[in-house]
Amino acid sequence: MAKREEIVIAGTQTHLGKDAALKILFTLVVLGLLVAGVSIFLSLFIDFRDWAIFKAALDNPVQTVILYLFITVIATVIVPLPILPVVVLLVNIFNPWLIMGVQLVGDLIGTAIAYFLARRFGRRLIRRWFSQKNASEIIAISDSVSWRHYFWIAMFPLVNTELVAYAAGLGRLKLWTVLWIIAVAVGYRLLIVILFAL
Repeated sequence: MAKREEIVIAGTQTHLGKDAALKILFTLVVLGLLVAGVSIFLSLFIDFRDWAIFKAALDNPVQTVILYLFITVIATVIVPLPILPVVVLLVNIFNPWLIMGVQLVGDLIGTAIAYFLARRFGRRLIRRWFSQKNASEIIAISDSVSWRHYFWIAMFPLVNTELVAYAAGLGRLKLWTVLWIIAVAVGYRLLIVILFAL
């Protein structure tokens, strides 16, 4: 039987145990699959190679890198926007290690933005969208999850690292902890994409 801890939040008791990480993992996997489905659906209708701005940027590598960094930050903050087709395309045009570095920097900037959005507005929105009991439980679970849980959740390939940034912003993790977790998770995923794209 899992060890249980009692946490009192706003006069309500919430029982949490080792299964808190599993609840978050399940939720993030479901949300990750939903986001992946939306991304695949959008990828069917959005072909970055046909965009005039993308074609113009290919004539100037500096503009391309800046545009790619901007797109990466936006896609990290607005979760379902597809970025993988752009990664695969640019890896075949430019130095793959440059693209990996730009992607990583863009993901970290976007992660910081998502973290601060969740930190600033997340709990207020959860209290507005959910019942008091459910909101208290969500907040208690977010507060009880350690950096190790977030690390292993982020390393799971079906989980969107962007969602991990939002979830971590609700909890007690510090920004620097979240950034290194995301750097490792995104880094190994990009390495796999680059190896398969070459």
